[in-house]
Amino acid sequence: MKLSKKSIVLNTLQNFGAVFVFLAFINPLIGVVLFLPLLVIAGGYQYLYWKNYNFYFEGGDLKIESGVITKNKLDIPVRRIQDIDVKRGIFQRIFSIAQVNIKTAGGDVSKASLKYLEEDQAEEVRQELRDLKNRREKDSEKDQSTEEASEPEKFYQIGDSLVTYSLLTGAPRSILLGAFFVIVAIGVSGFFATSAVEMALYSTGLIITAVILSGLLYIAGALSKYIQYYDFHVDRRRDVFEYERGMINKEGGSLPEEKIQKLEVTENFLMRYMGYATLKAETAGVMDKEKISGTSTKVLIPLDSREEVYRHAREIGELEIEDIENIGPVANERYRRRYLLLSTVILAGVTALTFVGLPPGALIMPLAGFLIAGKASDLKLANIGYSMRENNLIVIKGFWNRKTYAVPYFRVQNLVTVESIFQRRWNLATVTIDTAGSRIINPQIVDLEKEQAYRIRDQLFDKFNDSIY
Repeated sequence: MKLSKKSIVLNTLQNFGAVFVFLAFINPLIGVVLFLPLLVIAGGYQYLYWKNYNFYFEGGDLKIESGVITKNKLDIPVRRIQDIDVKRGIFQRIFSIAQVNIKTAGGDVSKASLKYLEEDQAEEVRQELRDLKNRREKDSEKDQSTEEASEPEKFYQIGDSLVTYSLLTGAPRSILLGAFFVIVAIGVSGFFATSAVEMALYSTGLIITAVILSGLLYIAGALSKYIQYYDFHVDRRRDVFEYERGMINKEGGSLPEEKIQKLEVTENFLMRYMGYATLKAETAGVMDKEKISGTSTKVLIPLDSREEVYRHAREIGELEIEDIENIGPVANERYRRRYLLLSTVILAGVTALTFVGLPPGALIMPLAGFLIAGKASDLKLANIGYSMRENNLIVIKGFWNRKTYAVPYFRVQNLVTVESIFQRRWNLATVTIDTAGSRIINPQIVDLEKEQAYRIRDQLFDKFNDSIY
């Protein structure tokens, strides 16, 4: 099979255009003289590249051959494929082409991207890969009818929740950013004002500017999220989730349930207050961009009621939040003293600034920190916990943006116990559960008492052994 012939023209214009602009910028005369020769060379090379680029299915695997000077051959076993994405950006949609991204558990070197496919051809390639995976993984179900296999079941449709999701996801960040801008505005006003009247005028003007700036950033973020998740829907075909989303850049893909390394339920404090949550799933592959640290995390449900999200999480990964165990009182005392120390440092800094013009009223904020330190530590402790279920581990962490993970024991790759220099003083340790997914978002049970941490690590190792033998 070949790429679309449009790739010859598009690649030629893309590569030739950059060189021509560079030469024309250095010397317009050179750009004019070399225009046709460079265009012919670039077009000839892209034609040879297109001619030598072939991909085909053989023995149930995908094989890709490419190269003009150096010949490359890439074999991708279908059984190693984690997910298949079809992307159609605004430029690609204009020319009726699409890009198929194939991701495996091996990371970037085990990833293929079939660019410049005709839209129908891209769907055929994706369907062929799905059929091959089904034949490999469902040999015992060969007698099932094609009609049954091709009928997807509606799993999720964002619908009217899109506006709410767009507004809620960036709200906490905007609130914190706005508060920071206001504090800076007050500080700057106090530094430059020479009287109470000037202080009031400067503060009012700068605070209004800070609110407007943070508001504009918030609106831009919400609009970006709205465009990204426009018409988001997920269908379930047997044990494969198929999604599509996007207003300008269309993106679609598939996620086999058996490839899920862990589930994640995310709730920022506004979502929690309003009874919403987000459901994500992580595979072992590595993605170019998923807006979440460049990891292989897929959003299955951007926004739904907390009850619905946890119902789906229970069905997919047995995610239950019952019998959550606390990490203990020692960590609570550590958090309380940490917040008191932070308040002390801020108080010292603000006090120093009062000698150079900052109004004494600014001392109210760090002094308030001493009053809320105990409550803040209690809230932090209440939002950290774990539960060892029959088939998986549940980990909860975070107040402002609480994340609840469900990790099947058989997905555990490594168990790491770490004692930082600050934790040693309190005889505390952290247990990290490493899966085949991204190390950036590996679940952690933080600030356990040292003996408890090593006991939990041993228990998790025993659970892992029981799950695979």
